[in-house]
Order: sequence, then structure tokens, then C-alpha cells
Amino acid sequence: MNDISYYPFLEKFCERWLGAWNSHDTHTVLELLHPDISWDDRTFWTHIMHGHDEVRCYVDRIWGVMHDVEFDEIQRFFAPDACRALVLFR
Repeated sequence: MNDISYYPFLEKFCERWLGAWNSHDTHTVLELLHPDISWDDRTFWTHIMHGHDEVRCYVDRIWGVMHDVEFDEIQRFFAPDACRALVLFR
């Protein structure tokens, strides 16, 4: 069943997600994450991160290394049945 009722939420969340990253404000990014988040970006980090404290270190490091980084959306993919979306950005 393709429940389109999730689309407005997913659209808004995508906008908030990219806005949070482009704000360069760690607190704004963390507000969008569940407190028990597991974040796997072993391309740039040595281990899977768990919880806001570990992700905070990662995000702060991004701002420290790439202080002028800005993210642009490439494409969105929605799976409303699973209540999830994927946003590709660069």
C-alpha cells in the first residue's frame, strides 16, 4: 500500500535536514536525530557512532575541518510504506 499521507512529512523533513547541515549548528542537526541513533559513516569516521554525544563529536569535527562546507540536494527517494526517505546530497 502506497500511503501518500507521509509525503508532506518526508518533504518537510528533507528540507529541515539540509537546512540543519547548512546551518553549521550541531544542536540543530542533533534535534533531528533520535537520542539512540546509530550512525555509520566509516568512510569518514573510525567506528559506528551511538547516541547524540558520539554524533556530536563527528558533526563538530566536520565543521572544524570543512568550516565553509555547504550541502546541495541531488535527489530524494521516498518509501512511504516504511516511513523513510533517502536524500542524496553533495
